[in-house]
Amino acid sequence: MHPLFIDIEGLHGVGKSEIVMGVARAMDAEYIPTVPDEFEDVRKVFNQTENVNARYCFFLAAVLYSSDKIRQVLMAGKNVVVESYLYRTIAFHKGMGAKIDVSLPYDVPMPDVTFHLKCSESVRAMRLIHRNNGSPRKGQYDLLAENNQQRILEEYKKFPMVEVDTTNKRPAEVIDTIKNKIEYELVFEKLLG
Repeated sequence: MHPLFIDIEGLHGVGKSEIVMGVARAMDAEYIPTVPDEFEDVRKVFNQTENVNARYCFFLAAVLYSSDKIRQVLMAGKNVVVESYLYRTIAFHKGMGAKIDVSLPYDVPMPDVTFHLKCSESVRAMRLIHRNNGSPRKGQYDLLAENNQQRILEEYKKFPMVEVDTTNKRPAEVIDTIKNKIEYELVFEKLLG
C-alpha cells in the first residue's frame, strides 16, 4: 500500500488545527505545515498588504515550497497530513477577489483524500471567539474572509472533498470519523483493484 497524503480544509473556526494533529497521530503520519517556518516573517508582510493578488502569490509559493517536503516524505514511505493546502489557498483568495489564474506544475503532489470540515455558524463563531481570547478575528484578511465566506465556499465546491461536520462533536469523534472514512476508501479501492 502506498503512503497516504491527507489534507484537512475549511473555514476559520471549524476545528482544523486540532483535528489535523489528531489525524496525524491516528494515521501515523507526518504533519507538514503548508506555510513553513522559513516563510513566517514574510507572511506577516503579505498579511499587511492590501493587494490580494500579491498575498495569493505568496501563499502559492509557500504551498509549492512545502510540496517538495511532502513529496520527500511520501517517497520515504510515510503518510502525510497537511492543514490548508492548495484548495484553501485557491478558494480563499479567489473568494476574496484575487484575479490571478494559475496553472500548477504537473508534479505537485495532490492529496489522496481531502476532508472539508464544516460546522454550524453559531458554533464556528463561538470557536473563533474562544480561540482569540474572547474577541473575534481582527486582521484585514480575517475580516475579508468572513465577509466573503459564501464566495469562498462556492470556490471550495470546485474541488473533490469529503465533507465532515464538526458541529457538536468532540475532536476525538471527528478524528475517528476521518480515520473510518479513510479506511473504508482503502478497502473499497482494494476491492476494485
